[in-house]
Amino acid sequence: MLKTISSAILLAASIGPASAQDWSIDVYGGMVADGSLIWDGDAYDTGNGKTLGFGIYSTAMVNGLALGVDVMSSGTDYVDYTDSISAVSLMLAGRYAIPLGDRLSATLGGGIGAMRVSYDAGEEAGFASDSSTVLGGQAELGLRYQMEGGPTVFGAVKYQSTFGDVEFDDGLVAEYDTTSAILGISFRM
Repeated sequence: MLKTISSAILLAASIGPASAQDWSIDVYGGMVADGSLIWDGDAYDTGNGKTLGFGIYSTAMVNGLALGVDVMSSGTDYVDYTDSISAVSLMLAGRYAIPLGDRLSATLGGGIGAMRVSYDAGEEAGFASDSSTVLGGQAELGLRYQMEGGPTVFGAVKYQSTFGDVEFDDGLVAEYDTTSAILGISFRM
């Protein structure tokens, strides 16, 4: 995880020259919605999970456009099983703000990058576990509110998915996609 965070900071710093006020750090958390994922050829229901993440963005290039990196950890359990599946992602991300008033804006964003997908099988499978790194992407739709003289608070729906099946070293194949409702705070630097 330390390598991921260090890489995110270095990548954000290399985006381009910007003054201190042109940078922001987003910190967020939320809930993964329940759904269904394919695991080794069969569909299994998944329950609610957790999402935590942060992003480092530059707003120096185009008014309303933020470019940077987003690091997110998300995971969920399979319903009726002790198995779980999770991912840590590092995405090159962009977000465009559409003003809705003096302080309120709607945002539309997306990203592409690496996802480290891991599973942890429970008792039924002898507590096996494995991880695999694959390409993935994300899409985000949200609202942001700039507090007077302070940080920005935001809420969003974020969809994240791998670009195809995840193949683990032990021969198992899974899909990974999540839809998360997130709340967060953004600080200007």
